[in-house]
Amino acid sequence: RTARLAMFQVDVAAFPDERIGVYGTIVVDRHPVTGTGWFWDVTGASILRIVMTAGKLSTLGYALLGLVHGEPRTGYAIMKIFRTTPMGHYSGSPGAIYPALRGLQRDGLVRGRPRRTGRPGTVLDITPKGVRRLTSWLRRSVTRADVIWRLDELMLRFAYMEQLLARREVVRFLESLGQELDEYVGVLETHRATRSQTLHSRLALTSGIDGYRVQARWTRHAVMQIRKGRRAAPKGDAR
Repeated sequence: RTARLAMFQVDVAAFPDERIGVYGTIVVDRHPVTGTGWFWDVTGASILRIVMTAGKLSTLGYALLGLVHGEPRTGYAIMKIFRTTPMGHYSGSPGAIYPALRGLQRDGLVRGRPRRTGRPGTVLDITPKGVRRLTSWLRRSVTRADVIWRLDELMLRFAYMEQLLARREVVRFLESLGQELDEYVGVLETHRATRSQTLHSRLALTSGIDGYRVQARWTRHAVMQIRKGRRAAPKGDAR
């Protein structure tokens, strides 16, 4: 039987396979919300000595932070959003929402207060620490790996940028995303041109290339719309 012997937080970013896997007799597990890793020993050996580091938020954690930043909400209201809107894409299971919110509260990123009107309950709001954490995530550079594996997360970041980032920062993000998309399309086109490609593999690759091209065109359209549009500027935006 596998028994958890210690609750030592570890930075699991160095581990492959989505940061979850078995390494000898050691199981590296990950909290579904914070991304914090835990070491389990399947042999009953002595407790490992591990340097403690801060856990990392998953996409679900950031999705929740963005929601409560936009408007304080009850856990039930948040659950309803994930159940009835495309936000459900960012949660692997409806049962992950409440544990995720508790994790954010435990880490000081979200706080709860009694509901003042209507049915009794707790309203969740983001803390200053949570705002800083969310803003830092929004400002991350766009990488090739993001384009290949995390395009949906990039769109979530873009959706939340209107709340927190200056227009010039949003434009810079879109231009960087467009450049990465264009460059990756060039890589895929080079691969498609090789003689080793079968008809079906070429057609499948063409589908992917067309999708990335559409996304790249969207970034240029979005830049134009944002530059000529009017929206409330975040505090400190000196446009």
